[in-house]
Amino acid sequence: MMCGCNVGLISKPAHFTNRMIPDLWSSYKKFCDIRDETLREDILDMSGLSWIHLMTLQPLVGHIMSRDDDLKAYRPPRNEQVASYIRLMLSKPRDLSSPEKTYVPNFLLTRNQSDANRVISRLCELQDNGRSLGGRNVFMYLLGELIDNIYEHSSFVNAMVAAQRYDKAGFVEVSFYDDGITIARSLRDAGHVMPTDCEAIRMAVVHGLSSKKDVERGYGLYTNMNLCTSMSGLAGKVLIVSGKGAIGHGPEMSDRYVFNFNNNYYWLSGTLVSIRIPFTSKEVDLYDFTG
Repeated sequence: MMCGCNVGLISKPAHFTNRMIPDLWSSYKKFCDIRDETLREDILDMSGLSWIHLMTLQPLVGHIMSRDDDLKAYRPPRNEQVASYIRLMLSKPRDLSSPEKTYVPNFLLTRNQSDANRVISRLCELQDNGRSLGGRNVFMYLLGELIDNIYEHSSFVNAMVAAQRYDKAGFVEVSFYDDGITIARSLRDAGHVMPTDCEAIRMAVVHGLSSKKDVERGYGLYTNMNLCTSMSGLAGKVLIVSGKGAIGHGPEMSDRYVFNFNNNYYWLSGTLVSIRIPFTSKEVDLYDFTG
């Protein structure tokens, strides 16, 4: 069992630990550990961090924003480089002209969906217009679809998007977070019977179940997950967490995992989608996935 009795695994291939635990899941678990301490001690202690990924930091920003009371203390990382990065990400960015080439602001989405186009354009520009990510059209499509998804389905109070390059590791992490209704709630509101959060995510991502009756793709995720994880697409990794469920995808059909959280330790208020795209020189044909 990957994290003790707190998580129930619906599928667990033999190579599970090697493929998924060290990166995507461990980053989300780090957020859960930090959040748990803030709930118990009212102290945000990040002093021991030597590195942090978006999947840890972005939902933590959302957690802090949702608190009515102020934290008693914040202990920044002793590593100044990491401390500087966190200061940038914890700020509330409004200026889209950030000069940073790799440390990209965590863009907050306003209630006005038309503002999202500027965020999409700026994110794409900061990632070299998607040249190493399958091409500009593919990267813009990915950003646009998942941000539209937040506006159309989540009923969020706070929502955010960021894309961070990890040049030494050879990938870009794109992360989307909203504190709105979960994927399961969206599907239930559309009349679908969803017994659990993880089943709702699986039906949306794997089978294309949608909360919109006039479209075939599910919750804006079905086509995007194929694009992100297919070997003919971006050959990336994805972890989606919503409510008390999560699904992980890798570049092969066997790299698909569904998680059912047995208690509130890993529970997420809202939905988090984190995508890790390896650098590639190939131009992905968007029509192969949307035609």
